[in-house]
Amino acid sequence: MTLHETIRLIEAAAPLRTQDDWDNSGWQIRQPDTEVTGILLSLDVTEAVIDEAAALGCNLLITHHPLLFGKIRTIGDEDETSVCIRKALQHHLAVYSAHTTLDRMQGGVSWFLAGKLQLTDVKLLETAPDGLGYGVIGHWEQPRPLDDALRTIRDTFAVQVLRYHAPATPRPIQTVAVCSGSGAFLAGEALRQGADLYLTGDLKHHDWRTGGERMTLVDMGHFESEQCTKEIFFNLLSKKIPNFAIHFASQDKNPIQIFT
Repeated sequence: MTLHETIRLIEAAAPLRTQDDWDNSGWQIRQPDTEVTGILLSLDVTEAVIDEAAALGCNLLITHHPLLFGKIRTIGDEDETSVCIRKALQHHLAVYSAHTTLDRMQGGVSWFLAGKLQLTDVKLLETAPDGLGYGVIGHWEQPRPLDDALRTIRDTFAVQVLRYHAPATPRPIQTVAVCSGSGAFLAGEALRQGADLYLTGDLKHHDWRTGGERMTLVDMGHFESEQCTKEIFFNLLSKKIPNFAIHFASQDKNPIQIFT
């Protein structure tokens, strides 16, 4: 299977036309349409991930976060983007990113998180005119105490730290809204739709006031909420090319470190 044939499997589920205007999903570094020797899946494009792809003999790197955002004025050694571009070209590595296309697709990132939490009756939290959207909302079959809900989230996604704000008298958690990545913009909608708990990442100081005394807010981290994108890519590809060399990047690591 060639590079372009492989990417068509991704785009069949997550078409480029569905990306947001500000996004840069699609080919980041396009190479001649040769046979694929191996695929590496990663959340981010980093120098270490490119080195790993080369060591594994992969000529295709598929990521969630695009390598290229904004203008590139100089390619040198001054920043990681430049180094990654130069290294990928040296290794003849093609790089493709499915960012908001993967976020907005049916069964995309937020849907995947809801499935891991075993939520039922899941539906979109926000629906655009094209029928797609960000975030989902669903239910646990039985209400559970806040401590149990937090423990479930922590253990399900193997996160080290959960930041949260709960009402002074926490109510049982049954209706749960989820948005992967930076989901502060949907906190008000989660509250309006009756969520007991809203799970997302990248909440800022004033975002924590949204729920007030009616909803628990939980920030599991941007990186942690999108690690599952590698599994989504794998599921899309392995159904069509089950015997192919598809690897999960071991060097795809959270740039945020924790000191306790």
